[in-house]
Amino acid sequence: MKPAPFYRRYDHVLCLFDMESLQKMNDTVASNEEKLDKMQFPTYLSKTLLLKNLQKGLGKRVSEFGVHMPKRASWKVTEAPAQFSGPLLIGMNLDSEHAYSIVDKGPPADTPEANDFRKFWGEKSELRRFQDGSISEAVVWLSEQSVTFSHRRIVNRIITDYILQNKLSLNPSKSVVYLADQMEEILALSQVKPSSFSYGSGEEASLAVLAALDRLSSQLRGLADLPLDISGVQGSSPVCRYADVFPPLSTVHQAGKKLTKPGENCALLRTGHRSTMAPAWIPPVEVVLQLALSGKWPDDAQAVRRVRAAFSIKVAECLRTQCGLTTQAFQNHVDVMKDGFVFRLRIAYQREPALLRQCTMPDGMIKSVDCKEARSLERETNHLPKLTSYLHGLHQLQPAFGPATCIAKRWVASHMIRWSHFPEEAVELLMASVFLNPAPFSPPAQPQIAFLRFLHLLSRTNWHLEPLVLNFNNELKRDDILDIERRFTSDRIQLPAMFIATPSDTENSLWTKEAPSLTILARVAILASQSLKVLEGCYLTETPLHTDMWKKVFRPSVDSYNLLIHLQPHMNPRRSQWIDAKVNENLQSLAPYTKSKDEKIPVTGYNPIQCYLQELEDAYSDYALFFHDVYGGSVIGVVWKPQSTEPKEFKVTHINGRELKRNNMNSSQLHLNQEALIEDFYILGDGLVTSIEHNIIAGQK
Repeated sequence: MKPAPFYRRYDHVLCLFDMESLQKMNDTVASNEEKLDKMQFPTYLSKTLLLKNLQKGLGKRVSEFGVHMPKRASWKVTEAPAQFSGPLLIGMNLDSEHAYSIVDKGPPADTPEANDFRKFWGEKSELRRFQDGSISEAVVWLSEQSVTFSHRRIVNRIITDYILQNKLSLNPSKSVVYLADQMEEILALSQVKPSSFSYGSGEEASLAVLAALDRLSSQLRGLADLPLDISGVQGSSPVCRYADVFPPLSTVHQAGKKLTKPGENCALLRTGHRSTMAPAWIPPVEVVLQLALSGKWPDDAQAVRRVRAAFSIKVAECLRTQCGLTTQAFQNHVDVMKDGFVFRLRIAYQREPALLRQCTMPDGMIKSVDCKEARSLERETNHLPKLTSYLHGLHQLQPAFGPATCIAKRWVASHMIRWSHFPEEAVELLMASVFLNPAPFSPPAQPQIAFLRFLHLLSRTNWHLEPLVLNFNNELKRDDILDIERRFTSDRIQLPAMFIATPSDTENSLWTKEAPSLTILARVAILASQSLKVLEGCYLTETPLHTDMWKKVFRPSVDSYNLLIHLQPHMNPRRSQWIDAKVNENLQSLAPYTKSKDEKIPVTGYNPIQCYLQELEDAYSDYALFFHDVYGGSVIGVVWKPQSTEPKEFKVTHINGRELKRNNMNSSQLHLNQEALIEDFYILGDGLVTSIEHNIIAGQK
């Protein structure tokens, strides 16, 4: 067993590097009795003074303190004691029930304890009337008007800075480093900001989407003249489980005249000319509609599709006429504009996946055969809503889960690992494990520390021998978990490289069944291990987690790629989300949403870079793997598959993508025609690709 590093055990860590400042604090603050008691141990005196004041000032906000003393070398008894070296660290685990409050309520004004409260807090203390009618001393740390969730998570730091400066004569900006929320910076917006609320790390934006979904849900349930009532409305997008790195923002969507043209209810992309810029990135919020039970549904999959399409048209019409919403019906979904967001409604029929699996044999027998279409439909309409419900509930209990998941997803994507290689749902479930299975720690209350534990989980778990069991809401009993572990051991060969079980999926590991592969999983584990080493090195310096230092773990190494496809920036609609995107000092405020008479649903979910990647995958997945950072990455990394670069004997089945060459034995073999494939990449990416670079370093390996 290895001892866990100090910084991974605590939500907040106070680092004091300046021993001279601590000595001055001892001389100024400590009583004569305390000085005599620890005359030969000044660092222990500093620790005592710090803990005494922090415990009094932070009170119920902190459930546990921990101290890591500076190192001290051995010395001869005939010599003076050796000096301490290294920082004095004080760790704090937060109590989620009290730590996020922006007001500290003190004793009633007419009690003796009120004098002690005023004496300790000085000018910060003030009389306040509370909602229960009581009048008490109180300290207000932040203004309620503009406070965000990310602000609430660092109230402890504000209080600690006040105590250090006013009670202990320490300058927080010079001799102290406070580790808590540095990495949340990557969740901030770089170009725009909402006009109606402070953005923070994105939770407020997620809440705005969920509030709009609640209002839309009420309208959907109240629709009249539908053949069947809508009995359930469930969001299934990452934003509905607080796991969207950049949630959609409400605004008035202006259609660019050069890029789009108005349709009946929605904006359409212009065709017939070469575009030099992509429309703004507007992701739809996926919503699944459950209908009241009925025995009149057809027993044929094609007929079900037609009924669903007709129902979609009817839902769109009712929302337009009864609720005044802008809608556009499609064969498989309905797009709805509500409060500046685009919601994509999908109608679920529970028996449809089973109908898609039905296959009539030559002898007339009906057999159930698994198919990709049925799996995809079941995933969208059944499993994703359940997962969203589980993770939404977890965030309500552990508010750090959402932003921690966003940091983790940002980290995976920043290393050009696509969701087709490592599903984003798998990342969310791994982070859920950090909160549901926290032992030997308590569940993290700070996203940053949750991310560090996520990296440790990825880098240290032996996925071949260990299943990951997530017991949401304690739905799994002890016997259920033992059964999962027994099946995992007996069926290991048939199971995916990473096995994750939940109460609704105990056997199939649905979210990791197709990915990650063993190769990708090994790469991600190595990246996690190296990232931990870099961050641990940052913690041990006198400028811990300085932006330029910790951002290294979010910058990919391109040495492993054989080709680098450089992309046209203006054709990348998510370029402002890139990890190194230029940050505007004065963020532009988005126009608040107001419905207009000629409102059109904007072009939704269109990303030409992702379309290009899908075309590359469809045409060339036998020869190469393609990597890209979905959050605004400017390059696509290409790795030739080892089996594709091996010479093949001349056969018709081997001709595609290869050319005939003679070898040293004077016989002809088929070799991968890399230059022709690169030319194909250029042709497919016409207007998107600026250049394709051969990576010399990868070629030398």
